[in-house]
Amino acid sequence: MGILRFVAARAMVTAALALALSASGSLFAQSSPPPPTDFWIFFDSGQFGIRPGDAVILDKVVAAAKQLGRPKIVLTGHTDLTGLHTSDMRLSRWRAEQVEKYLVKGGVPKADITIIAKGDSDPRVATPRGVASQDNRNVHIELK
Repeated sequence: MGILRFVAARAMVTAALALALSASGSLFAQSSPPPPTDFWIFFDSGQFGIRPGDAVILDKVVAAAKQLGRPKIVLTGHTDLTGLHTSDMRLSRWRAEQVEKYLVKGGVPKADITIIAKGDSDPRVATPRGVASQDNRNVHIELK
């Protein structure tokens, strides 16, 4: 009787493994890596419109937000150091608002988005005043 029990137990284990493999495609559950939570969109001088190539990045932001559930999203707008501070503050806000509109259109709840306008006060790359730098004309997108 010992051999019959062994064969029956082995058959049950084999059937359970086969069922697990057919259900998941793998014996071990594979989890996908967490989505990125840090993105940058860049702008042309004096402009706040989303460039066509940046749609790919913003679509990744939307996908990451959906994968994470409902993260808080912080959009921080920046300008380079070539304009007047007051106009740079407006421009950095407009840039962040354009990103917000895109994300909301993609399904991200507006209530989950916070906009911060930094203007020229917190450059990504240190440059002297008056030097145009595309690296500093951006919106930093953080999913928290």
